Amino acid sequence: MFFHQNNMHTMKIFMNKILLLIVVIITRRTTATTTIKAEKASARIINGEDVLDPRVEYPFMASLASYGSHKCGGVLITPDTILTVGHCIGYFNEIALGKNSYTDYSSIDYESYIIETEAIHPRYYLNEAGDNDPYEMAIVKFYGNTSLQIMEVNRNSSIPLSSSDSATDLLIMGFGVTDPDDLRTPSDVLKRGIVQYIPNEECKNISGFDVARNTTLTMLNKIIDVSLCAADFTDPKQDICSGDSGSPILLPSDDDDSLLLLGVTSGSYYCASDTWPAIYVRTSETIDWITEQVCSLSHYPPSDFNCPPPTDDEEEEQQDVMISLSLEIQLFDYYTEPKEVGWILVSGKKTYGYRGIYSYTTEDLKYRNKKPILLARKIMVPNNQKYNFKLLTRQGGTVESVKLFSEDAVYIRRSQPISSQTYDAQNFNDFIVGTIPTAAPTITPSPSISTVPSAVPTSLAERTTPYFSIEITFDQYTEETGWSMEAVILEGEEERVLDIRYAGSYKYLTNDTTITEIVDLIDDDQVVVQYYRFTMFDNEGDGLCCNYGNGSVSVYYHQNNIATKKTKLFDVGEFYLEDVHIITIPKDDDNGDEDTIIGNPQDDDNDDEDTTTIEKSKKQSTEKGTKQSIEKGKKQSIEKGKKQSIEKGKKQSTGKGKKVTKEPKKQKKETFVRY
Repeated sequence: MFFHQNNMHTMKIFMNKILLLIVVIITRRTTATTTIKAEKASARIINGEDVLDPRVEYPFMASLASYGSHKCGGVLITPDTILTVGHCIGYFNEIALGKNSYTDYSSIDYESYIIETEAIHPRYYLNEAGDNDPYEMAIVKFYGNTSLQIMEVNRNSSIPLSSSDSATDLLIMGFGVTDPDDLRTPSDVLKRGIVQYIPNEECKNISGFDVARNTTLTMLNKIIDVSLCAADFTDPKQDICSGDSGSPILLPSDDDDSLLLLGVTSGSYYCASDTWPAIYVRTSETIDWITEQVCSLSHYPPSDFNCPPPTDDEEEEQQDVMISLSLEIQLFDYYTEPKEVGWILVSGKKTYGYRGIYSYTTEDLKYRNKKPILLARKIMVPNNQKYNFKLLTRQGGTVESVKLFSEDAVYIRRSQPISSQTYDAQNFNDFIVGTIPTAAPTITPSPSISTVPSAVPTSLAERTTPYFSIEITFDQYTEETGWSMEAVILEGEEERVLDIRYAGSYKYLTNDTTITEIVDLIDDDQVVVQYYRFTMFDNEGDGLCCNYGNGSVSVYYHQNNIATKKTKLFDVGEFYLEDVHIITIPKDDDNGDEDTIIGNPQDDDNDDEDTTTIEKSKKQSTEKGTKQSIEKGKKQSIEKGKKQSIEKGKKQSTGKGKKVTKEPKKQKKETFVRY
């Protein structure tokens, strides 16, 4: 998860380059107290017990491997997608389900899948230092599908949440090292352990002096709503460690043997510590994004995701005449093993034929002119449809030729050798079986020429509806900063993202640059806004002010089109990962009164929400003064966003818009290990 370096900024950049170049995890012991240095995500269960048959006990557990070496964990949530964490993406090329051993190379009694596409939560940002924020949920779609059991995803943010749940036992599992003093020796088999849930408010208060680093460490700048803390502080301590990134943390049912997926493993300060818990990414706080990705990527979304029904075209295809296709794959020579080759035939989001890596054996081979051939007969597909064929190859798999045909036509014929040095999908041209009717062209009338000027405002002075302005002055690390403005609609409590800037959006700006962002309020008589929510976030957990420059944020309300007539709502003070403010604006009653700001609340701690109330008042009552209304509320994670142009504000540095070498930050106070 968060990988903080005890070095100057130049050293952080140098270390990050090394992280990107090295694929094999390198760890070392630095002092008498074990400090874990991880190249990329790694964690394995300390003091856990062996899982004798993962395919039976935990079929949803995925091992994400690179050239046969375990790198990260994952968890199956649909028949063709897994959840993992963002810092694992790019460090594996195989998804292994039901894996039993990493030393018995003769065993292939597990399922192997090739990556089709990957997605990372938009609030995740890996900056130059190798740090990243808590929103590092990721999803991976693989070719084909499995019949293995999928994991139910927790959607309820109150499970677990209250302090009464602090002793709740949670199940963890993973492949890898089992001794924090020996980080080079992985576990041969899947391990599991039991840890106890720690509520977020309790977890944030954990701090202590680390003799090895000669500094005070704290969890305060690591924990927000999306974080889940868990630990086992009783001997022998069970915990995640180097290699378990992306592996699940599960809530066992009190009533039966069922399990509920609460989150995936992210990182910690130390393995099996007396003080420091591990941190996981909650599914409940990222469920909107997970659902969006499942409905978009998966060909087999479970019903509890409530994905939209198939389109009319997908339903009508079942009524078409079915055509039988045959497939011949000629291997290069006798040294190419059948298990190194697979294939998939799809149309849209529907799979019509699939053989995965490791699914072919020597018993599937036929010979023609002494050449080994894999045959696939009777692939039944609907007529009059477009298809795509992909050849799946494992490292070293070489194919001489591929032919896909029916009794009446040859759709694919490739004679040149196809070789792969990795787990890959060789794409072939799309082809059509039968004919696809051409839709009649739609005639679009020419647009009429109007002399009426556009209603879209071209400047602040032309705006006729209320809006917010957000004035941001950046510290040294502009790439760490982001914000969002949301509207919570009264009916149904719908949360509508009005605008958002993720970490990384401002990475090309320079220190002390000031910009002004504009966000329009909802101007719809049919929509009643309960309140607006402004969230400022910093993905490294050190806020915008005041450690690394004179960063600041001020938010203003503009009732009319006079840009200079604005009311300051609040200034964003010091914070760690997030600072949340609630803004309530009563609906205009058209009585001619002005909206008057009541108070200027400041954040009294770093994670609670502040509520700014703009109320109606008669002009003659303005001398009564101002009041302050601060209301605590529940923070919500930001799942969606859209891009808008940045309006430049007051002060800009001469180097703005270019990547520059920044002044080094002060020395970091802690090193947080991404597993």
